[in-house]
Amino acid sequence: MNNMDIKAEKEKDTIIFSGRLLKENIRETKDALFKSIKKKKQIVLNFQAIEKTDLFFIQLLCAAHKYAVSKRKSLSFSGSLPDSIISVLEGTGLY
Repeated sequence: MNNMDIKAEKEKDTIIFSGRLLKENIRETKDALFKSIKKKKQIVLNFQAIEKTDLFFIQLLCAAHKYAVSKRKSLSFSGSLPDSIISVLEGTGLY
């Protein structure tokens, strides 16, 4: 997948997002994210290299968090939020 790199460890996946995470590629992003949640106890998300995103990606993160909690898995973030995510959050009143 060209917008995600998954670093797999024994019980943890670190997912490094990059590029453009938009409506057009949300299905493959969702499939990979939920596959990691199903397989591992801990998922760490890193957003450092995101160039552009939209509300669909933010909604996906919310759904992934809810799913992880329901499966008693840990979903966390590393690093800081890039301006592209902050801009979407501010534009929708979520920040």
